[in-house]
Amino acid sequence: MPAGALDGLDAREITFPVGKIVARTMTAKDDLKTCALPNMFFRITTAYNILRHKGIIVGKIDVLTGIE
Repeated sequence: MPAGALDGLDAREITFPVGKIVARTMTAKDDLKTCALPNMFFRITTAYNILRHKGIIVGKIDVLTGIE
């Protein structure tokens, strides 16, 4: 991918359905901040909680393994 290929894409508008009738439009940057990242962090936290509930010990070292 050439340098600068992603320049300006954060301002690009995205339209997606909300329910059966309504559509919502927002910029890619706003979608990332208000939808995508919170959803990702929720799923990561939920997976962590399920693992801990099942008795699997998950700690910082498990996340950082392989970083030198």
